[in-house]
Amino acid sequence: MSKINNSGTEQPLKTTDETWVVELDVEKCTLCEACSRKCPTAALRMVRNDGIQALFFKQSECIGCTGETSCAVICPEKAITLYKLESGESKDEEVRLIECEMIQCTYCHEYFTPDIKLESIEKKGLGHDVEKTYCPLCRRTNLVVKYIDEKLAPGKHAEYRSQKAILRRARFRKSQEKE
Repeated sequence: MSKINNSGTEQPLKTTDETWVVELDVEKCTLCEACSRKCPTAALRMVRNDGIQALFFKQSECIGCTGETSCAVICPEKAITLYKLESGESKDEEVRLIECEMIQCTYCHEYFTPDIKLESIEKKGLGHDVEKTYCPLCRRTNLVVKYIDEKLAPGKHAEYRSQKAILRRARFRKSQEKE
């Protein structure tokens, strides 16, 4: 069995007959989505559904990318190891590698990030000034409203739309972009 570690040192040749396996260290993985976003064949796929985020792997789709595009190299937590199997057929079923509950925004009630990702950010000492229970859209809206209150019109009610109106308008724009 040939192995590509997360430093990407080994550069095996790719052929259509090769079978690859992804091994995930669930203690390190934060479901950051770097691997699934870079995977050219969607062999690694991130799914969000009903407040749960999961990472799936489909062995028959994996082509064993090497170098800087390898999932093992791109993973910031170094949680992925990519193995090349010497013999055997690739399995066609999709396997769930990890799943985690997502955090729900306390303002709009949308699920926005896996809780292990937030824990990782806190452990690294990042995001200490951020309202962690708000989704990015509500967080930005809240910051704008606070800025207007504190800087532009201290002690007065500024002439601007309420936070809810700003949020509705931003959501409307977001829905229009999707269409």
